[in-house]
Amino acid sequence: MHWRSSVKNGDLVRWTRPGAEAYGVVVRVYKETGDWLDGRISVAWQDGTGNGVYDPCHKYLELVSESR
Repeated sequence: MHWRSSVKNGDLVRWTRPGAEAYGVVVRVYKETGDWLDGRISVAWQDGTGNGVYDPCHKYLELVSESR
């Protein structure tokens, strides 16, 4: 299974865009909302910049460590 379909609260993620690298924690996974949020995740970044909702399939987003 691809990690993006199994992402969960507490997972550590990394933003890999050159010049804007950052680490963050998944704080919410939106499932079965019936709107545009379906399948999206909310990420809190370590520096607070860009906190918000992301598509887990974004090319610059990668899983670093899964929560237990």
